Amino acid sequence: MEKYWTAFYIGLGVLTFTGLVAGIFANPIKKALKNLEYYATGKVTDHHQYIPYD
Repeated sequence: MEKYWTAFYIGLGVLTFTGLVAGIFANPIKKALKNLEYYATGKVTDHHQYIPYD
């Protein structure tokens, strides 16, 4: 039974580390994706906005 708790704590540690890394690199990744969108389409769109017949 003890080995299951050890695996559980290791999994929690991995998820915590992944969350911290994602939080640290979120803004640079967002900026890079905006640049990628601009170079792909020539314009930057507002996400989560519905524009009919566009």
